[in-house]
Amino acid sequence: MAQMGFGHNKAVRHFKELEDIGLIERKKQGQGKPTRIYVKNFILPPEPGHSPPSPEAPPQTSQKRKSALPGTGSQDFPKTNANNTEINKTEMNDTELSIPPSAPAPPVRQPVGQTRRADRIDRMDAYREIIRENIDYDILLQDCPHDAEQIDGYVELMLEVCCSTRDFIRISKEELPTGVVKARFLKLTREHIEYVMDCVSRNTTQIGNIKAYLLAALYNAPVTIGQYMTQARSAVVS
Repeated sequence: MAQMGFGHNKAVRHFKELEDIGLIERKKQGQGKPTRIYVKNFILPPEPGHSPPSPEAPPQTSQKRKSALPGTGSQDFPKTNANNTEINKTEMNDTELSIPPSAPAPPVRQPVGQTRRADRIDRMDAYREIIRENIDYDILLQDCPHDAEQIDGYVELMLEVCCSTRDFIRISKEELPTGVVKARFLKLTREHIEYVMDCVSRNTTQIGNIKAYLLAALYNAPVTIGQYMTQARSAVVS
């Protein structure tokens, strides 16, 4: 983000565009582990009748460059520097671009209040994207098209906690550190959301504070879902 002059939200959008056009592939690992990003091979195969040069063949040069250059190169054609990346110390190798990226434009100064508001919006958009990815938002909408409003409510409720500036969040009448609640919410998956939706639909008692009820249900979902699945399997067997 620093090299390209992007904010976090813009970087997330660019990753999605790269995935949509097929240049990268993202695979989830689950259990709170980061998503793996694979760079696909986008080099075109050789044209029919043109076999790739053998290792013994001398390197080909451009037809337009007829005169030799000095050892250090010229201003138009500087000598290419060797790749100084040590493979055993990095996860990706730098590739030499045929067209060097342009330098990022100097930042435009904005009023402090406007900058903070824009940063907050970018932060919320980024967290909303992460939460939706964690819970397989698109798949949930396909499986439960009539519950789209309810699902969006869960996303916004978790988003509110993740972007909260408070030190503590009240869960089941207990003040818990916001960081703890945030970490729990960022580990929720589609199964947890489906479990909470089912619990809400089965509840027959009157709920006085629906927001507090849903916060507690979402927070406790990773702990109580195991018992719920066990009871469901026992009911099927019986």
